[in-house]
Amino acid sequence: MSNKPQTSRTLAELHTHSIASDGQYAPEVVAGRCAELGVKVWSLTDHDTLDGCLEAAAAAKSHNITFIPGVEVSAREGVSIHVLGYGLDPENDELSSFFAERKELRETRMERMILATRAAGYDVSIEEVAKIAKGGAMARPHLARALVQKGVMQSVQEVFDELLAEGKPGYVASPYMSVPEAIDLIHQFGGVAILAHPAHYGKDAEIPKWIQRDALDGIEVQHPRHGTSDVERYTKIADSFGVLKTASSDFHGEAVAPERELGVTHVPDDWLDALRERLAI
Repeated sequence: MSNKPQTSRTLAELHTHSIASDGQYAPEVVAGRCAELGVKVWSLTDHDTLDGCLEAAAAAKSHNITFIPGVEVSAREGVSIHVLGYGLDPENDELSSFFAERKELRETRMERMILATRAAGYDVSIEEVAKIAKGGAMARPHLARALVQKGVMQSVQEVFDELLAEGKPGYVASPYMSVPEAIDLIHQFGGVAILAHPAHYGKDAEIPKWIQRDALDGIEVQHPRHGTSDVERYTKIADSFGVLKTASSDFHGEAVAPERELGVTHVPDDWLDALRERLAI
């Protein structure tokens, strides 16, 4: 038996989504599920919006869960890249206006994707997608779910693989900001910037530059789509530069991403404590 001490961990959900963007559930529902599962720390990180954070904060408080307001900012460096922002104020008017403009860009993009999808032979309407989005910013998972509901394909993943992934007939690029601009936006409003699921991008060579030049605060080391080698690689990068490390489920809901389960991410306490210290919570 090994005498190596076990790392203390806390059940935390630092990267989740709701109907404010492309998640399946309302913020208060996600909060309730977190409570049922014993989650101690939770952050709602919807895409390019803080709209669900006030509802989430109130629900978290009622369940005695520590809540961290968050957002997942969409950027682009040849491929789509996401930067998580923690500790932002959902009541900041300037920030809210910025994300409202981003929502309009997403809606214009969705209109173009629906035209491309119809041109590819799949009958779907903006009204069907909007019904699934439930007032949130319409995104590709909403379009994918609409097509699954119509029986066009069997799963959201199949829709992405065949139609909505980059390079596929229904994909439309969005005019996102750069990664440095996303980091700067988060810092400008007092937040902490963490690179989300870096194994998705094939941009490992850029990470040191984002840390040293642009002051990226940390890396999401553990993610459902990160293998053991990915976790080891990003842990090493984060430690070599002395930046924060996080872990997540990236929960969206069973109908959107069934492989990303809520309440299974046990974050090392030293990682979580370092993040909370930076956020002063």
